[in-house]
Amino acid sequence: MVPKKTSPTSPVAIRGTQESLTMVLPRRLMNWLPKYGSEITNPLLAEVILCLEGFGSITKVGNWLHRITIYRAIDRKGAYVSDASASSRNLGHKFLGIAFHDHPSVYFFVIPLPRHLTVLEADANIQILMSQLGSFKHSSVRYFQGFQYRLGDFQLKVGKCFRSAPENFRGIVLEIEYLPLSSMEVCRPIMKEFFGILQEEFSKMSVPGHLINIEAHFERFGLQDYYTAQHTALQYSACLFQLGVALRGGKKHDLIISDCLLRRS
Repeated sequence: MVPKKTSPTSPVAIRGTQESLTMVLPRRLMNWLPKYGSEITNPLLAEVILCLEGFGSITKVGNWLHRITIYRAIDRKGAYVSDASASSRNLGHKFLGIAFHDHPSVYFFVIPLPRHLTVLEADANIQILMSQLGSFKHSSVRYFQGFQYRLGDFQLKVGKCFRSAPENFRGIVLEIEYLPLSSMEVCRPIMKEFFGILQEEFSKMSVPGHLINIEAHFERFGLQDYYTAQHTALQYSACLFQLGVALRGGKKHDLIISDCLLRRS
């Protein structure tokens, strides 16, 4: 559904971490780490998918596409605000906007603050409002796209990350969702066991490599044990860092997500 045109003064609901959030079931996000010297290619993704489809009871249920936009502040002349200028005035001039395939009516923001990140969710039509205000514009977009499967009590999304065209390959991701429970703490050992099973199967592939679990420090953002879509937004933000697509020209000061907010398991 295309949102109706909104004037800059139209009210848009924005929710923080202490308010009523979009509830979803617990998910774990991971990316493929190839052996040193190996490349991540479409044939590798095809082999990962083939390995996943080797589970006898797995069923393909559709396609999915997530979109992450990197926004940057612009000045009155329409030029991007430089890092040096923003730093001297203590301004936040970069943040992420995230649109999830399974939450089309909601838009998520991951905003770096001086000492931490904050996560907000808003009505999807806030994108129209931002375009009309003209204080920020997107500098680049990353897409996560692939196939969705059902395997017992688990729902899986596997696919690629790319920048502008599917051929502009950035990495391979796998998202695992556990359907019966909403508590991360309760389902953690179940997720861990299933992750181990997947790792064992992927270890049989002809191309060496393995999955790396990506999880943000949710407690730092006031997010509770019961999982919400904001947890997912944080994981995909962390995934951008892990895949290296939040860097520009390899310059560390251009990083959107800080390494200290990630942990591996």
